[in-house]
Amino acid sequence: MEYIINKDICEKYNLTPDECLVLITLIKEENPSKIIESLIQKGFVSRSVLDENIYITSDSVKDLVTAVLIESKPKALMQEQEITELAKEMQEIFPKGRKAGTTYYWRCSLLEVTRKLKTLIGKYHATLERDKVIAATRDYVQSFNGDYTKMRLLKYFILKAGKDSDGNTVIYSDLMSRLENEGQENLTSSDWTDRVI
Repeated sequence: MEYIINKDICEKYNLTPDECLVLITLIKEENPSKIIESLIQKGFVSRSVLDENIYITSDSVKDLVTAVLIESKPKALMQEQEITELAKEMQEIFPKGRKAGTTYYWRCSLLEVTRKLKTLIGKYHATLERDKVIAATRDYVQSFNGDYTKMRLLKYFILKAGKDSDGNTVIYSDLMSRLENEGQENLTSSDWTDRVI
């Protein structure tokens, strides 16, 4: 079953998207406390020690729900096996071992890499062509000429969220930047002036 909840449509009926989600749950399940108890038993939710009417979820549960939402989108589902294979190929291009001075591995885990690719496809509607992604990844790694001190980990090469000076979330994707600007890497200033004159 698939639900699409539009914020503007909810407002038209004096609802928030969250309220609409709760209503869907109440309509589907006459006793929502059963659902909560099931989630507690499975370890997805816990009760607050200060107030048993407040329920707490961990960051890993939030990540899990995000993954479910992203992977449930048809575009991501259609390419499950392709995404896994692409992630493995990208890992092979990145150097082995850890980034100097950190405990983080250049290639990250297959789960992390596939999740980033699925997020690009499912959440940001990116179209990824295997050959172009592999070429962009190879060019990115080779551009550092073996000095990887300023190179991003593979998962952050694909997608990284950060904050700007005002605290707003900013999305970075070196992969998408390279794909969208393909063919411009070797355009030097002299090439540009030759073409303008």
